[in-house]
Amino acid sequence: MAETLTVRVAEREIQGADVVVLTLASLDGAPLPPFSAGAHIDLYLEEGIVRQYSLCGSPHHPQQYRLGILKDRTSRGGSLAAHRLQVGATVTIGTPRNLFALQPARQVTLLAAGIGITPLYTMALYLDAVGTPFELHYYVKRRENAAFVGEMA
Repeated sequence: MAETLTVRVAEREIQGADVVVLTLASLDGAPLPPFSAGAHIDLYLEEGIVRQYSLCGSPHHPQQYRLGILKDRTSRGGSLAAHRLQVGATVTIGTPRNLFALQPARQVTLLAAGIGITPLYTMALYLDAVGTPFELHYYVKRRENAAFVGEMA
């Protein structure tokens, strides 16, 4: 089993129609392990459910992790369990790993659709911080269902 940490839900908000954004923080306020743009964590939920979710936030500020989780209408339990988490709850997570790493380039075009924005939003934050020119194209069926629109504006 991968290395795990116990964290608490520090913030919870709903963005769009069915996306819960959870901010996770260490129990003692210490920084969490660093991560790179495109990374994800395992989220250990009730009844032995483990799901992988992309980290969406600045990799330059590991004091907290943010997850954007779409409530899947055909969920086998993972997204529904994640949507039940409330501020103050403790949850076990795996340490970050990255199977979708951003490759160095002089200019980048990012294409996201729906909840696929989560790793690309982090990539956009990273590219902006390091001064790499980029474009982010975010496609959704209905703007009112989109997550992170206000933050990206």
